[in-house]
Amino acid sequence: MSVYERALLARNDTVAQYVGVTHRPCRFLTSLCPNNCGHAADTADFKILKYLVYERPGQYGDDQSEMFYFDLKTGQGRGPAKATQEEYAAKCAQLKPGDHVKLNWLHEYVTDGGSKFPERPVTLLEPISDEEATSLAGGSA
Repeated sequence: MSVYERALLARNDTVAQYVGVTHRPCRFLTSLCPNNCGHAADTADFKILKYLVYERPGQYGDDQSEMFYFDLKTGQGRGPAKATQEEYAAKCAQLKPGDHVKLNWLHEYVTDGGSKFPERPVTLLEPISDEEATSLAGGSA
């Protein structure tokens, strides 16, 4: 019987500004690099304007950060997060640099059989108006 668990390390609900897409090349860390490793990625980059909610119930949860990088590769994640990540990647394609969004994500520690690893699934990516961003961010959007 395979064990599958997700432990919440941190929850982040934010107002953010879309910066654009960045290509992050392979860093040549394994013998499979660079052609067969899958390490290279395109990320949607977001500047965090304000944390609306930040919870860190896990000892090793991420600290608050000024940026969030969402990997746009499809087929990522495990369990329920997998389908929604593809949906959010498609939403990123509709954004223009400077657009404001409500951006929420979790930092989880996943156990899947004998493997253990962190995941940071996005749980909300919703475009908002500049006015709503300014209101939510306390005038700093």
